[in-house]
Amino acid sequence: MSEYYKPSGNYRISSIITLFIVTAVVSIPLGIIYSLALWYSPIIYLSILGPWVYGVAVAAIAGRIIKSQAIRSPGVAGLTGVLGILPGYYFSWLTWANLLVNTSGTIDFGSKKGGIHLAKSMIDLKEIFQTIPYYQDLWELIKAVNVEGLWSLGRIKQSVNGPFLWGVWAAELLVLLGTIALHYRGKAQQPYSEELSAWIPKIVLGQKLTLPADENFGQRLQEGDISFLFQGSTLEDLNSDSYLDLTVYYAPEISNAYLDVKIKTLTKKKSHKSDDLVNFMQIGHNDAKNLVDRFA
Repeated sequence: MSEYYKPSGNYRISSIITLFIVTAVVSIPLGIIYSLALWYSPIIYLSILGPWVYGVAVAAIAGRIIKSQAIRSPGVAGLTGVLGILPGYYFSWLTWANLLVNTSGTIDFGSKKGGIHLAKSMIDLKEIFQTIPYYQDLWELIKAVNVEGLWSLGRIKQSVNGPFLWGVWAAELLVLLGTIALHYRGKAQQPYSEELSAWIPKIVLGQKLTLPADENFGQRLQEGDISFLFQGSTLEDLNSDSYLDLTVYYAPEISNAYLDVKIKTLTKKKSHKSDDLVNFMQIGHNDAKNLVDRFA
């Protein structure tokens, strides 16, 4: 049976503190931008997409600390990301409140009946920072707005409020926290050499492989048999219905090597759906070298 990489769970307290601080600092300006984007968007459903983009942006910038500080505990990294992004989330609400109280009329696009109507407002950054301590007043404003309502959906002219609006806000928060947690966990669980105190380089092999004729290749792979990969032919046309996508974690000076294998399947929308066969499966050093030499 094959073996898989397991993170050691090691980290330094100073590294976690650094990750928290950097995440918080990065999340604040992005939180303000995020709130502005939602405020001026006429599409209510961006309340779900927006937090995902916000979380990915924070993870892309601040998540580099996980690698530079060698944090190998996915759980601790994910929790730190969740706590670190909360200041930015709070600032997004402060920005929203500032826009709300500074609203003066609307910006109209199209006809009065069927057009798009956005609240006309100006942001005051000084006021936003001045209102940081007034979380109770912010909470009262949020509750008052929930009673009055915010948007109308489609042809329904009644404002969205009450439990449904609470649900939208709760979903927004869950998407944001889930996104940052998953991205931070993913960065912390990548293969690391405790022997050399270094992350093992990730090499995405450029050439794709056709699916083997043996229908049991998935089971063989999960049992540690990768011999069929060397017998496979490369794929010239990436618009093929299905192919194997390989990623190797390998460096000549590091004894351990690992392999990811995915099946990419063409969907009806002409995009490829990805299914994992193995993640971080340990393979021989020479096998990893041969894969890289042949298919990189």
